[in-house]
Amino acid sequence: MPKIYDYLGIVFFFYSNEHEPLHVHAKYGDYETIFIIVFNDGILNKIETRNNKGFEPLPPAKFKEAKRFVEKYAVEIAMKWHQVFILRQKIVCEEIKKKI
Repeated sequence: MPKIYDYLGIVFFFYSNEHEPLHVHAKYGDYETIFIIVFNDGILNKIETRNNKGFEPLPPAKFKEAKRFVEKYAVEIAMKWHQVFILRQKIVCEEIKKKI
């Protein structure tokens, strides 16, 4: 389970057996939401969300923070997806303590 970001207690990660579409999991305590990142011609088109089976979705305040984070870091998340699942590289989790 590659952790890619820790942002104000919200952990963003990929499961080791991920699949398309490009997405990232956001976990806060026992809560988890999936953010699907959609690009068209290299430009962020939209971010969709869905619940992960077996988990309660992020509480509203944490969901808002997580969505804002994914919107700001979508390109970086996509690059990390490529590093992990295409290039098979290990990545280091970045801790971000400053609110965006």
